[in-house]
Amino acid sequence: MDLTRARLDPVEFVRCDLTGADFTGVTVAAARFTDCRFDRLAGASGLAGAEVGAGDLISLAPSLAAAIGIAIVANSPARQP
Repeated sequence: MDLTRARLDPVEFVRCDLTGADFTGVTVAAARFTDCRFDRLAGASGLAGAEVGAGDLISLAPSLAAAIGIAIVANSPARQP
């Protein structure tokens, strides 16, 4: 789904599979996401200002991390002092 440069005002997404959606340049005035899937988003920072259900954050987190430059690495054993 390509939402590039869309204005979300007001809009509500309920039980949507937004896998691979592009939110680049989106303007959020009033948007709510409930029970949605957010795997592999492009432009996740375009969701700034949106309301997202707590359960949806798990699938959104990797795209948000990438959008702000956080690298996700596999867990490694604790270092010994």
